Formats: sequence, structure tokens, C-alpha cells
Amino acid sequence: MNLRFFRTRIGASLLAALIIILVALFLRYKSTASEQKGQARLIVEQMISDTLKNVNQAEMNAANASSSPDVAVATDTEPDVVYTPTDKFSQEIFSEYISAKQSGVDITEDISSQIADKVLSQDYSDKKSLYSVVDMKVASGMTLSEIKSYGNALGAILTTPPAAKETEIEIFQKITTGPSTKYATELTAIKNRYNKMVAGILSLKVPVDAVSSQVNLVNALTIFIDAVDGAATMQDDPIGALGKIANYDKGMEMLQNSIDSLQSYFAKKGVTFSSQEKGFILMK
Repeated sequence: MNLRFFRTRIGASLLAALIIILVALFLRYKSTASEQKGQARLIVEQMISDTLKNVNQAEMNAANASSSPDVAVATDTEPDVVYTPTDKFSQEIFSEYISAKQSGVDITEDISSQIADKVLSQDYSDKKSLYSVVDMKVASGMTLSEIKSYGNALGAILTTPPAAKETEIEIFQKITTGPSTKYATELTAIKNRYNKMVAGILSLKVPVDAVSSQVNLVNALTIFIDAVDGAATMQDDPIGALGKIANYDKGMEMLQNSIDSLQSYFAKKGVTFSSQEKGFILMK
């Protein structure tokens, strides 16, 4: 990733714009990547600790259930249980623990760490549906005037004022050490803002030669929305939340690629924007 894009090509005068809000803290966000990973490891170790404390009771309950004639048998009419990534994660930890115990291995701190590493290496995240060309309003044969109008309309959407006092990146850094419920209002406002931006972009007629750039842009925002959703569920689904937040970096890369390609597109068409025009943000 070309970090100079974040350091020089967007001016300080655009601090209120979406792109500035996202990239101004990018290096700080990247510097805390190890902290995010460390937080995931702490969650794993806590889950293993909880499993160690409760596994004997769970085994006892299971033994009693299998021997008791009064235990109700599950039927096909019972609703399917929807498991969160954290549920699946916990089940895998339990399975690994039981396997180790049955093989006669003492569950030491080192063994717990090995279990944590093995479970962490798997992907428990829910796959987010992204947009494609078929979701865009593609227009061919647009005049230069229409292309410029498109750029200004897109720029107006991207420079929508912030919806919360703190950015999602700042909140991501804080919820690893405190309750995410404290930021529920801010996260909802940020999500609503992104949703409106996505809806606005999807409503635009996009030049056929710029459609792939717009797809990347919309998908970047969609990934941001998913990460914000994850942050809001940190207490209930920490593994799912961390997975979504970790994917935020992919959205940042999509955003950069989209802006780069839009710059090339407008330059190729000979379309320029003055500093007073909304489309100017796409050319910085």
C-alpha cells in the first residue's frame, strides 16, 4: 500500500471530508494492529480459562442427561440455533480441550496457548455480501459535462460532514479496553452516515469506464459499515467483532484503489475541478 497517498495527496483543508477522517488516523490505526491481535489472544485465553473452570460440570451434566429417562429429546420441530462466530470459536476451544484431555495431556499454560493459536488460525467470520457492477446504474456515451457533474455529485457525497465526535477508528481502539455499549450512539450515527453515502452513490448514473472504481468505493464503505456493526457487538460477539474490525484495512485499500482509479479516469477524460467544486476532493 502506498502510504504517501495518506500523507501528502490529501490536503489539511479537507479535514471535514470522509477520506481525511479515515486516513488521518490510518498510521495510528496500523500501529495498534498488534494490540488488536493481543486483544484477540486475551479473549481466547479467557475463553480457555472459562472452559477449564466449567468443563467438569459440563461433562457431569452430559453424563446425567444421557442416563436420565426424563431428559427431553430434541425434535425436528425445534428451531435451528444460529451460532455467532464467538459461539463457534468457543465450541472449537471446547473440542480442542476435550481432545487434549482424552489423549492424557495435562492442560498447562503452554497447552492452552497452543490451543489458542490453533483456534485463532481459523476463520470464523461471517462473509459480507458486497456489491458488483449489476448493482450500479451504468451509463454509456456520457458527455464531458455529464462526467463532470458525476464527479461533483460523488464528491458531494464523500464530503458529508462527520456524524459523531469520534471516528470509528478511534472507537475501535477504545472498545478493546472498555464496553462498546458506551459508544452505541456514536456507532449508530456513523453507520447511518455510511448507509446514506452508499445509497447516494448507488443512485448516481456512473460512466461505464468508471463503474469498477465506483464498485470499489461502495464496497469500501460497506466494509466500514460491517466493521462498525462489529464494534457495536464487541461484548456479545468479540470474535466476530474483531474479525470485522480487522477487515477494515481491506476497506481502506479498496478506498485508495477507487480514488486512484477515479483520478486516472477524470485525467484521461480531461475533466478538472476547481478548489470550489465538490469533485475537487477526488483529484487531491
